Amino acid sequence: MTHDPIQILVVDEALSDRRLVELVLKDQIPDAAVIGIDTPTALAEGLARLRFDAAIDAPRLSWAAGSDILRVLRRVAPNCKTIMFSDEGCRALSSRDMEVAPDEYLTKDSAGFLTLPIAVQRQVDSKRPPARFQRALTAGAPLAGNQLIPAARLARGSGGVRGGYRGRSHARSASADLGTEVVRLLQL
Repeated sequence: MTHDPIQILVVDEALSDRRLVELVLKDQIPDAAVIGIDTPTALAEGLARLRFDAAIDAPRLSWAAGSDILRVLRRVAPNCKTIMFSDEGCRALSSRDMEVAPDEYLTKDSAGFLTLPIAVQRQVDSKRPPARFQRALTAGAPLAGNQLIPAARLARGSGGVRGGYRGRSHARSASADLGTEVVRLLQL
């Protein structure tokens, strides 16, 4: 079964780190699309244009704290898996940061760079539906929560979703003023 290419945001101001992240990810995940983010404008554009599966975030940027980036990501794409990629090697978070802790921490050292593709793949795989649900989705069968909706229930108009089955039309759509929202959330 083929999957869409993995879309990965890399939020880091250091060009050399972004390039190295892309190099190690593409070596192990050849179909990965790595999108480098180094400014608030690039972040807003990336969030508005792209569907992404994972984000790799630096803990400190000149224009925002890593925890603020995580808050924006959680708000815009709650299912996006996040990896904090830190050169400090410190996992100490303030109580404010605990509410938006990343899914995984890695240190920017040789071991961290070598582990990064494994961590990304593990995080992306953890958000994919199990194989039987994936086959059902590919075949066009609707889901309600974690359950396949039987065709007989759909025919009665009760899909297990409040108000009946509505299809995929309720999926997140990109907001025209997402850039303004990102800037407001980052309090720039």
